[in-house]
Amino acid sequence: FDMLNKQHQITSAPPRIDDIENLVIAFRQIGYNITLRHEGIRYEVDEGAELAIYRIVFDALENVKKHCIVGTDVSIDFSWVSEGLQVLIKDNGVEAQRRSVATLDDLQSGYTAEDDIRALVETIKGAGLTAMRERASLYGGSIEATRVPGVGFTVSAIFPHLHALAGKK
Repeated sequence: FDMLNKQHQITSAPPRIDDIENLVIAFRQIGYNITLRHEGIRYEVDEGAELAIYRIVFDALENVKKHCIVGTDVSIDFSWVSEGLQVLIKDNGVEAQRRSVATLDDLQSGYTAEDDIRALVETIKGAGLTAMRERASLYGGSIEATRVPGVGFTVSAIFPHLHALAGKK
């Protein structure tokens, strides 16, 4: 194998945070209304942390593609602080789905109290979330996934000490 592939070099580097812009473009081309925003002063992190953060965003967007209709609004917000980072991925997939099939009377009814209770007590599980949690924990982070009744879904990745654990000196 080595002899056959001796003349081929691997030229692709692992995806980085800057490559999320390409995901945004791809999702816009599919038909999602997606925005990407960075707040605060961004600092460099090592390659492993960049890959972990990229994959968390990628997996969250894959869930949007799997569970939400085209036309859903999606926002990806990076909040950089002196020692940490929060990445928030939000969608309005439930609202978009309801609007796509509802009449004006249905839109006024909104969601129920049961929807609120479910959102408060439900533990959201899945292989994708487990993988996100494992990636986040490598850099002292955590993942919180929540339903927003009548609206959609939110994934929050919080890395309170990212700068100390993975920041480039």
